[in-house]
Amino acid sequence: MDPTSLRMIQGASGTGGVAAIEFVASAQAGTAASTLTINKPAGVQSGDLLIALCGTKAGRTWTGDTGWTEVIDQGVAPSTRVAYLIAGGSEPATYTFTSSSSDALSGVIAAFRYAAYDTIGTISTTATSGVQTAPAITLSTSSSAIFAFFANSNSDRSWSNPTSGLVSTASDSDTDAPSWALYRELDLSSGSTGTRSATCSSTSGNSGCILVGIKPA
Repeated sequence: MDPTSLRMIQGASGTGGVAAIEFVASAQAGTAASTLTINKPAGVQSGDLLIALCGTKAGRTWTGDTGWTEVIDQGVAPSTRVAYLIAGGSEPATYTFTSSSSDALSGVIAAFRYAAYDTIGTISTTATSGVQTAPAITLSTSSSAIFAFFANSNSDRSWSNPTSGLVSTASDSDTDAPSWALYRELDLSSGSTGTRSATCSSTSGNSGCILVGIKPA
């Protein structure tokens, strides 16, 4: 019996018939332009769920991106944009995301296996930084997962002290703006997740954070 079939029988956390969500890989990029090109994460297979999270230094909106389903486009610095895609059998090597104006752009694509998009929360934005708290979301089923995205409109910021249970997935804290951190947390029960927080290294610049929920496919 092949490993995938065995996994489907064993299921998530020992329950039958459902494969546990797996994190595959992430890829990220930053630029000063009107388009942001991010590589396809390594190891992506047909059926994998790709989540793209992008931001800009100023208040911009995002357009285009054929094939992606947009679930939020904040439009206020750090202009967080979230979209998802189910990988097909012949995905391109890169994906291009377009801002409404040339600016400092940065973003990440995270890939998950045995997963489907579930829900997204309300984005929390402030004109200062420090501790940022993303509002809770309600997951529709057990064996689900969340990821938490924290962003600051300035460059050279770092994020730390995430809520217990969050695992670092990717971050950008160098000269690219905005500065962001992406965390994940797997194997969650259905219902409210509660809030999640992290701390920015500076108290200046606009900040935003949001939770996204994914469920077993």
